[in-house]
Amino acid sequence: MPALITELWRLAERRDIIMKLRTWIFAGLGVGLAAYIVFSRPTSRCAAENDGLESAGDRFASWGRKQRVAGAGTYAQGMLKRWFGRVMGNHTLVGEGIVDQVAGAACHTAGEVASSVGDVLHDVAR
Repeated sequence: MPALITELWRLAERRDIIMKLRTWIFAGLGVGLAAYIVFSRPTSRCAAENDGLESAGDRFASWGRKQRVAGAGTYAQGMLKRWFGRVMGNHTLVGEGIVDQVAGAACHTAGEVASSVGDVLHDVAR
C-alpha cells in the first residue's frame, strides 16, 4: 500500500509540473499567434497614381516587419545565452550572447528603417 501512495504522489507532482508547462506553452502560442496577426495583416491599398511605388512600399514594409521580428528573436536568444553563460560560468557563451544581442539589435534597426522607407513610399504614391 505505501508503494501505491508514493506512486500516486509522484503522479500528482508530475501533473503539477505538466500543468505549469501547459500554461507556458499556451502563453507562447498566444504570443506567436498575436505576432502573426499583427505582422501579416494585409495593408490597405488605395487607388494610387503610381502602382509601382505602392508595391515597392509594400515590399519594403513587409521585409521590415520580418526583420524586426527576426531581430527581436535573435536579441532574446542572445539574452538567454548571456544569462546561461553567467550562471554556468562559461565566458565563451556570454560572449556569444553579447554578439547575438548586437546582431539582433542591428537587424531590428534595419527592419525599422525599411518600414519607414515603405511608409514614405506609400505616402509618395498617394
